[in-house]
Amino acid sequence: LLALVVGLLVACGGSETAQAERIRQARDLADARRTQAEGLIDYMLSDVRAQLEPLGQLAVLDGVGQQAMIYFAALPVEEFSDVELASRSKALYQIGQVRLDQGNLPSADTALQESLRLARALRDRAPEDTDRLFGLSQSEFWVGELARRLGDLDRSLVHFEAYRDISNLLFQRDSTNLDWR
Repeated sequence: LLALVVGLLVACGGSETAQAERIRQARDLADARRTQAEGLIDYMLSDVRAQLEPLGQLAVLDGVGQQAMIYFAALPVEEFSDVELASRSKALYQIGQVRLDQGNLPSADTALQESLRLARALRDRAPEDTDRLFGLSQSEFWVGELARRLGDLDRSLVHFEAYRDISNLLFQRDSTNLDWR
């Protein structure tokens, strides 16, 4: 009887180990696919946008922007890794830029405000990280630009001043970085 109990315990332990390995593999696969999807969104909103803009064909990206907004809304911010948070914030300000270029200001506002919210959350996780500060500065700039285009100069000034302050801080930390100049 003791041998039977020991045998069952060993079998259960082996089964749990195998199940844990399958769960880890599934999680790794899901993470890889999410990274691929976000890379594709970034490619569409930066490289493809650069090719379509001179042709006046940014409307082609409307569907990409709509699907990206749905994709990004699927998980709460608290569950994002730092890499996911940075990727989503960048993609959202790119969506906002496209919508600004199209003159779709209300839709641009939605994307840009969410980008700013994510950039602030990312900065709060590591306030001294210069890459995070740079991303936050970009979001502040685009929200300020939107406010300027809407004629809300007080709101625009708040965001442009935040952009300026972050830019000055980054420049003080490394005056040789061309992005920060």
